[in-house]
Amino acid sequence: MNGEHHLQQPYLVHRPALPFVTFILLVINLVLFWVMEAAGGSDHVQVLRMFGALDQVDIWQGDHYRLLSSIFLHIGYPHILSNMFALYVLGNVVEPYYGHARFLMIYLLSGLMGNGVSQLFMDAPLFIDEISVGASGAILGLVGALLTRISAIRGSVSEQARRLSLIAILFLVILDVTIGFALKQVNNAAHIGGLLGGWWISYAMVMLKSLRPWKCQLGEMLVSSFAAVFVLTTLAGFMSVWDARYWMSRGDLLVRQENIDKAVDYLERALELDPNIELLDNSPHRLLTLYHYEHRNLGKAIRFGRHAADKGPDDAYLHQVLERSYRYSGRDQEANTEMFKFLVSLAEELASDINDPSHLNNLAYALAERELLLDEALQWAIKANELTRFKQSAYVDTLAWVLYRLEKYEIAGEMLQMISSESKDPEYLYHYGMILIRQGRYSEGRFAIRKALDQGLDWWNREQAEKYVNNFTGPI
Repeated sequence: MNGEHHLQQPYLVHRPALPFVTFILLVINLVLFWVMEAAGGSDHVQVLRMFGALDQVDIWQGDHYRLLSSIFLHIGYPHILSNMFALYVLGNVVEPYYGHARFLMIYLLSGLMGNGVSQLFMDAPLFIDEISVGASGAILGLVGALLTRISAIRGSVSEQARRLSLIAILFLVILDVTIGFALKQVNNAAHIGGLLGGWWISYAMVMLKSLRPWKCQLGEMLVSSFAAVFVLTTLAGFMSVWDARYWMSRGDLLVRQENIDKAVDYLERALELDPNIELLDNSPHRLLTLYHYEHRNLGKAIRFGRHAADKGPDDAYLHQVLERSYRYSGRDQEANTEMFKFLVSLAEELASDINDPSHLNNLAYALAERELLLDEALQWAIKANELTRFKQSAYVDTLAWVLYRLEKYEIAGEMLQMISSESKDPEYLYHYGMILIRQGRYSEGRFAIRKALDQGLDWWNREQAEKYVNNFTGPI
């Protein structure tokens, strides 16, 4: 008996009678599949995600358990049946050879390694419903363990039979990988990672059972190197710091958690890596534009705003932000261009539905702010309030502001008096204060404006408001 056959003797002597771990895995996979079918269908993305599908963005945002849970999920009957058939066949061959505990270790570590490698190579567009599920990585790991077994059975079977078995399995592996590269929907990275992981850990197990010291040492080295590669691969999948999508996903999570200051750092880092990356339901350029505008970082607001405007040319509010940023920066020509685009966008919105009170109000207010077409603005503001029976504070404020621009201070003050006392919006107080000053009620006007400043009046109106509070001493 040669040394190679003697190497495997401990496994052959203590062969388990029944591969019950294989049957347990089969039951778990099938039960989860049927539960998903009952919950809405195993082919529905939201159902799969709810049960723990591998989603790169979700893992980046903290759902690390998906690396394991996705191994037990499948999409549709062809997927579950083909994988469970492969698991049954391979399990009946591999589990008796390695033993229950080692078999389960090979299966799980292969699946985890496959998903870890998959994390490094997934190239799904950010926030698009592309996920990965299935036991294929773990099953390919069993194929790797079977290759280890076949390569180590010299002396137990004829050399020709051993080589034929080895060639047949390698052919199937190459075929599987080739199909994976040809079909976009196949997670080939998980297959290759699972295959290599299964071979690696199973070969280490076999070496550790050898009676030869140098092979035991090789087994220990393989275990250590596998552990190192496994940990590094998994950590790299958790934090793909070289990938713009990682920073964008982290930024999106922070936005949803309302941690905007930290989110801005992540979003800007993402855009440095990929200026064209997108965010769910929005452009990161727009979010950054509004953030920097609110914080009076006007250089950045303009820089990000230009990109955002290219992607959303019909975004009226964005044009207004750019107009004000340019105006305050002393770039009046660009400001006038953005003002024109802003007003055109509002006019187009109104043209799409001339009876929409929000469209009427928005255009009326924009014209009043710029002291343009005030007679038309008055008609639109009146119509917006008639449609809402004068019950919308924002629309009443717009009407009062148009009247203020038309120098009808008494009626404007009467309209704003009630909503300025009831509303917590500092802009209403600011408008009311300005109207009171025009009426000659200077102390009351300065008091209202000071209150608006205390309540957080936006910076665009703040400088003008502070002039009235600090420097104004009489009629103007």
